[in-house]
Amino acid sequence: MMGSFITGYCQCENAVAFKCNGGRELKNGVVGEELPFTATLSIAKRKVVFTATINGEANTVSRDIKDIPICSWTDFLQNGKAQYKADLRKEHGDMESALITIESLNGKTKITCSSDPDTGTALQLEVVECTLAANGPTPAEQATPVKEGKPSRKKAKAF
Repeated sequence: MMGSFITGYCQCENAVAFKCNGGRELKNGVVGEELPFTATLSIAKRKVVFTATINGEANTVSRDIKDIPICSWTDFLQNGKAQYKADLRKEHGDMESALITIESLNGKTKITCSSDPDTGTALQLEVVECTLAANGPTPAEQATPVKEGKPSRKKAKAF
């Protein structure tokens, strides 16, 4: 049992990049408005990098991972869950502690970004592609914006 715990936890140290196409706002667990955007979320070398393209404009946030409170994978990125804590700068400039939760079930992955402590509001990302890097590229090497399709008039919120 101890071997599977160590293996599962070590998997959360792997360099990985997720391409996302859209998402949704969650309020107290209830699915809200669909948000049109493209994004790349990468984790490597104890850093998280989030690049979102909203209405043709790319914004990038990069922060150190403070903690990995959950790392429970039976099959990495196929079945299981990981949670990362990082401080992120919000739109108004204040730092806020955030939780980034990655959950996979039968190969379908979703990423939820929320405040810590939980305020009841979260952003859930639709993962369309996941890349595991064997040699651990830096987050900057992983964080390339996904090409955006037809621009939308809706304004999406970045976490």
